[in-house]
Amino acid sequence: MLGIALVLFAIMSFTFSYHWRRFGIQTAFFCKMNRIYFIVSGSLAILSILLFVAVIKSM
Repeated sequence: MLGIALVLFAIMSFTFSYHWRRFGIQTAFFCKMNRIYFIVSGSLAILSILLFVAVIKSM
């Protein structure tokens, strides 16, 4: 259950950061923060997918 919630959260944050990058405020600060957030959400998505696979295998 936790794995599914993490996957959904990761997907939502990843799409949010993608749309923020496309339509967001294009100041230097926002671009810098956005790049960090995009990397963090991307790695979070990968981690949650790995966790989801681990949860499925342990069942």
